[in-house]
Amino acid sequence: MRFNGSCGRTDWADQRRLPRLGDKRHNTDASISGFARACFRFALDCKQDLWFSTKDTISKIYDGTFTGTITVGNGTLRVSASQACGTATIKPTYKDSRIVFAAADGVFPNDIQLAANIQTSGDDGKQAIRFEKNTKLTGNITSAYTLELGLQKANKPKVEYWGTVTKSSPSYCMNVVPQGINEFHGKVVCKSPQLDYSGYLNLAQAWSGNGVVRFYSPENEIGRIRMYTAAVECMAENVLNNTAFCWEHTDGGLNADGYQVSSIYMNSYSQRIMALESKLVNMTYPEGNGAEICSTAPVTLTILGHPMTGGEAWICAAVSHMRIADQVSVVVDAQEYPEFVQTFTNRAHTTSGDLIASNGTLRIAGTATFANVKRVCVAAGGTFRQDSTADGALSGVTSLEVDGKFVVGNGCKAGFSDAGIALSVGPGAEIYFAEREQINVASLRVDGKDLPSGVYDSDNLPQLKRGCLRIQPTPSSARWTGNGGEDTSVDNAANWNTSPVDLVTGGLMATFADGGDTATVADPVAFNDLSFVAASGKDGFTFVKGGASAQVSMIGSTMSFAAGEAAHRYAFELPFGILGIQMVSLTLPDADTLRFGGGLVVRNGSVDVKGQGTVVLNGESVIGGA
Repeated sequence: MRFNGSCGRTDWADQRRLPRLGDKRHNTDASISGFARACFRFALDCKQDLWFSTKDTISKIYDGTFTGTITVGNGTLRVSASQACGTATIKPTYKDSRIVFAAADGVFPNDIQLAANIQTSGDDGKQAIRFEKNTKLTGNITSAYTLELGLQKANKPKVEYWGTVTKSSPSYCMNVVPQGINEFHGKVVCKSPQLDYSGYLNLAQAWSGNGVVRFYSPENEIGRIRMYTAAVECMAENVLNNTAFCWEHTDGGLNADGYQVSSIYMNSYSQRIMALESKLVNMTYPEGNGAEICSTAPVTLTILGHPMTGGEAWICAAVSHMRIADQVSVVVDAQEYPEFVQTFTNRAHTTSGDLIASNGTLRIAGTATFANVKRVCVAAGGTFRQDSTADGALSGVTSLEVDGKFVVGNGCKAGFSDAGIALSVGPGAEIYFAEREQINVASLRVDGKDLPSGVYDSDNLPQLKRGCLRIQPTPSSARWTGNGGEDTSVDNAANWNTSPVDLVTGGLMATFADGGDTATVADPVAFNDLSFVAASGKDGFTFVKGGASAQVSMIGSTMSFAAGEAAHRYAFELPFGILGIQMVSLTLPDADTLRFGGGLVVRNGSVDVKGQGTVVLNGESVIGGA
């Protein structure tokens, strides 16, 4: 290689011995940007179209610098033709930068990188990225600042995001302001390590949002979704991975796009979320309308919980005003946060799914009801609290399984139907019914064993810490003498006449014949309600003891005696007990006498004696109640 110096000197160098070769060009990024800016300014001044033509097979780096990035400065980039930006990366760099996609059914492979904290507004037309027509984006969108995506209100377009949409900074929010349909087919990343306002994905600000947002990817990483009037549709299992939902909208009915406001349509896909929250503690909705979580096919909404701490108290309350509807089962499984409490309040929930507390607490409060729920299950690590003051809050429940803790709050009732439930109790269970509340159960299984009919409280059922259980009695085989012929078994209906004395309404179905005034009890028997009518020509009715274990018990709440012209004497010459914690109303007409000759046992209940008759206590009586 020969070098000719300006002084006339010539030098030779052996190219093979040089350590490296270098190439230097004067076309730097700054000079290319300056040239491009000058071209744009000239075109704007002359009001002429500006075209760029290149053959990038010769100088790929140089020519690619023109087409690889589109920088949006203090203005708006309006894209009116499909793929008009080629494959360039679009970079808004100023606080007033805007991008508008206005191509009908446009397809754009561009990556969009927001490099500035763009001043945005939820108002129509002022979003950082705005869509006026149906659009499909296949590139990725990233922002270290607030990211706002908006759809034109008039056209209500459909926008498909097939790339990843990332809001990378935990200190800013992502705002999606839909006026039509937003479909996130790719992954959405919007998280914050703090449980406060920062890092939210806001779905439709209150001043301008309707429509629906659809999520397709189970890889989504969304810390919180803050909902106003837009709805959410789940298009696959677990697309709401560990997301907390917070509602701030109180109007009922359908939004302008035909969706229930602020609702989650699960569409047959089960989801695992962090919590359900509301900004206002006392939010109310018109019943039959308003926000709800729904699925016409059976699905499970699993709530994983959070630490119940954060910068703003309302965020961490985990109090939901959303109606659980259709066939959605709710499971609270806060294994990492055992102190977590998910509360449902002030709505008439219509779901027929199950309510399950596996870990943490599932709580009903305010005036909430779950009248269509058939099954409530409380696992060993869970707690179920019934703090609703509404009548019949759990009136549809037919099966209650308790291995953990079931609690009815002060001033509330369990709200079960009087028809009775099937109750299963584990060895470590704790059940707290309301003070002086007696629950009817059709069956009681404790630690895998069925218990016989009767009344149970803390004395004979250690798991029952408060209140009382009554197992509905089954027909008894107790034998009676003194009426009805030679065979006096209550199982033989031919021996009994239905008119004069109706002893039982419920479990033990026996009615004594005309002329009878005595019943001999050989075995323990339990009645629901008792009513007496003295037979014609008789002055009363007497139960006598016919066996060592004989006794009569009441598990209902009414004992009545028909008034007659003459005084009547009624007697229980064997132990008589009130087994429950109920108040028994005993109405005794004037001049009548009721004698408990074998003793009266009232351990927890109470007796309200009405009328002017006389009650006589003999034998060993125990009055532990009132």
